[in-house]
Amino acid sequence: MISRFKFLVFVIALVCPSAHAGLMLVIDDNGVLTGVNGLNVEGTLFNVEFVDGSCDSIFGGCTQDNFDFNTFDGALAAGQALLDQVFTGGPITFPFDANPSLTAGCGPVTNSVFAGCVSMIPYDVSSTPPGTFLEISVFNETPIIGAISDGLFFAPNLRDNSLTTEGVTNMNFIRFTEVSAPASLPILFGSLAAIAWFRRRKNFSGLMSQ
Repeated sequence: MISRFKFLVFVIALVCPSAHAGLMLVIDDNGVLTGVNGLNVEGTLFNVEFVDGSCDSIFGGCTQDNFDFNTFDGALAAGQALLDQVFTGGPITFPFDANPSLTAGCGPVTNSVFAGCVSMIPYDVSSTPPGTFLEISVFNETPIIGAISDGLFFAPNLRDNSLTTEGVTNMNFIRFTEVSAPASLPILFGSLAAIAWFRRRKNFSGLMSQ
């Protein structure tokens, strides 16, 4: 007969696999990378989408409060995670590192110096000059001789609020949506509480029988 303790461990194993799901690339029917699910940014998981448009249209207003990250450090960590896990992440993601035009919003290489795509992560606005925003640029470059290497650029990068990436083949914006806790977590916590209760009850029963 299976003990209650073992049964509850079995329940946890059933309900918790999604809590450890790995990085998943979102690729459309044309083989274009449109996003990433499960990007790990300093221990927090995000779903990522590459999008075209203007700062206003994408974020519902080009203001710091509307940005997915509103600090330099947060945007930098997000950019580094994207660079490490996707654009230089290994064999699975290599096609998108080697060929930036396979990422949504990016197009064919146009010259040998800038042979890639810029993905922007806005994090703040600036008043000098007015009507501009600050962003971290994730550079994904084609690995050819003479081209700039993959990396992050933040010199700082000032962009006009009216900038749009529509029709621009070497630039896009990145949206980050924090992944909420899986629906199975309440079951997990309930199971753990039940395990603790059964163990306390067993210990108490042992004491009473002495």
